[in-house]
Amino acid sequence: MNYFKKSLSALLLFGIIFIPACQNSTGPKPNAQAVISEFGISELPSVDFSINQEDKIIEVTNLGAIDPSTDLSSLTATFTLSEGAYMMVGTMRQTSGETVNDFSEGVFYTIISEDETQQETYFVYLSEQIPLNYFLTEAPVVELNPTGRNPLSAELQFTTRKRSSVTITVLGEIPIEQTYSKPLSEYQIPVLGLYPDTRNRIVLSIEDSGNRSITDTLIAETAALPDFLPTPEINVVKESRMEPGMHFNEVHIGNAGTFNSHPIIFDNNGDIRWYLDLSEFDRITWPIQFNDNGTFFAVFGVTIIEFDMFGN
Repeated sequence: MNYFKKSLSALLLFGIIFIPACQNSTGPKPNAQAVISEFGISELPSVDFSINQEDKIIEVTNLGAIDPSTDLSSLTATFTLSEGAYMMVGTMRQTSGETVNDFSEGVFYTIISEDETQQETYFVYLSEQIPLNYFLTEAPVVELNPTGRNPLSAELQFTTRKRSSVTITVLGEIPIEQTYSKPLSEYQIPVLGLYPDTRNRIVLSIEDSGNRSITDTLIAETAALPDFLPTPEINVVKESRMEPGMHFNEVHIGNAGTFNSHPIIFDNNGDIRWYLDLSEFDRITWPIQFNDNGTFFAVFGVTIIEFDMFGN
């Protein structure tokens, strides 16, 4: 009986010792942090970087240390990550001091924590102004005359990585500016008021919710006006006695007993900034009435058609 009690006591003691030992054998939990704590470029040892952990942006603090002749398309990053984390650019795993990347338009680095529960994306750039690549998923597209009816129009198409507000300006002696203050991600912006026979410069300004902004200049090259369109002559301009905006005029061109209509809008300098080619209807278009929502009604005999300023 005593032998049984002693054996039972020894067995219980072994269990008490064994259980904590098993618990300790699991080791520490994998790290859940995904952070870049240090960053540098092997080819630019004198360049210093600051890491904004809130916005996840890494930028140069001493731009003068970068020689203007430096090839930014082939540089090697050195970095320190949170314990156990790893870093990717696209599908390529990064190795500090070894992996080469193109920094011409900045680089997006994705950090994955050791336990793979956390993921953070950092943007690194080496220029004075943050690149357009930070804001847009790809280069903006300028489609000239998308409807085929308005040669002095274009549509600007782009997608932002974050919801942003946008302003576009058609440059010239009388510029035209449009602001889209409601933050969006997908943009299809009508560009109206281009100059004919000109490499029009369109300034695109983007600002994200973090008040970071970028300005880029795009080109829309237009053809000359048709020879049959009139050239407005401005003798006197008294803007104080005029409503703001530009001037509309209906133009009808005789064509062997029929008329083709080409309504125009010109500015205070007499430059035609908008015209619509309605010749496909092969009849006079009159009258035209503009609506408050930016569309207009055009009357073709007994038919009334509503158009937008593109000509849709």
